[in-house]
Amino acid sequence: MAKKSSRLRKKLERKSRRNVLLSLLGISILGIFLLKLGIPFLSDVSYRIGSLFQTQSNEQSLSDEFVSTPILNPLPEATNSAEVNISGSSLSGYEVLLYINGELDDREKVRNNEFSFEKSLTEGENIIKLKASFKDRESEFTDPVVINIKTAPPLLEIETPTDGQEVSKKSLEVKGKTDMGARITVNGYWALMEGENFSYTLELNDGDNEIKVEAVDEAGNKTERKIKVKYSP
Repeated sequence: MAKKSSRLRKKLERKSRRNVLLSLLGISILGIFLLKLGIPFLSDVSYRIGSLFQTQSNEQSLSDEFVSTPILNPLPEATNSAEVNISGSSLSGYEVLLYINGELDDREKVRNNEFSFEKSLTEGENIIKLKASFKDRESEFTDPVVINIKTAPPLLEIETPTDGQEVSKKSLEVKGKTDMGARITVNGYWALMEGENFSYTLELNDGDNEIKVEAVDEAGNKTERKIKVKYSP
């Protein structure tokens, strides 16, 4: 009877060890599966579900809010190039509408919260305004910005002295006229401006003196004049 009980106990122990080994093997196989396929698969599914909810959330957010006015990047007040980049930022999903001189000129979808228009403007003043559109609603206009396209060089008249003039005073006043808003240099030094008039007192050297007067307007256009005077004490 004791021998029979001993054999039964050993049989049960062997069966128990086999079950433990099978369980460990199953756990190992499951672990390998999760590492090779399961975790990336679950992560991908989780990411896709999250992206879907995020997209729906963004769309819901855009639809529930008022349409905000675009932000316009700084533009030059004047330029001698007709090609101008008009850019700024707004919310992705919006459409930005560009108005030039009161007329709708162009429109563009906002991507990555940015927009950009490459435009060829006309000579003279160009009034730039923008607004955003989303579904059936529109934002307020941006504040108008005026860009002055000017390609002609500024006027430059030297009234005194005259070319070839002989003078007996060492201090000579150079005077003349230019366009409103232009700046004048006389031999590289800034002249005094009073509206369209300019003046500068120049110290002369003995003999011949070359005087170079340069006018530069707000668009960067330039006009240059050169004259000579002779100083004889």
